[in-house]
Amino acid sequence: MNNGNFFGTLVITLVILVVIFLLLREVVCWYWKINQNLALLTEIRDLLASKRIGTMPTAEMPLVTPNGVAPVDLAEKTQLSNGVVESGKSNGRDWTRFSDGTYEITTIGGNKRRFNNLAELKDYIN
Repeated sequence: MNNGNFFGTLVITLVILVVIFLLLREVVCWYWKINQNLALLTEIRDLLASKRIGTMPTAEMPLVTPNGVAPVDLAEKTQLSNGVVESGKSNGRDWTRFSDGTYEITTIGGNKRRFNNLAELKDYIN
């Protein structure tokens, strides 16, 4: 077998193997629904980034910081039941926002104090 025929056969074999690999990759991604999962995770990420996330709830809070990162780690924000929309910790105090628009904080002494709106909460903190 001469060298020209060997290298030609090698190149054709490699091209066929690459085409087979690409076809099988699409079949595997379809079977395991990897493309669907990727699209779903991207949508979830975009929805979470569009939520108002912060260390203390404010009406003027930006959706995300200028560099595109949420102002607080998503692990610190929890979705709870019983009317709780979000909760977090700020200045050593636990705070909770309820679906009816009221707020509750745990004071340094461990007592809970409820506020009818955000303005009352800000007045108490300041």
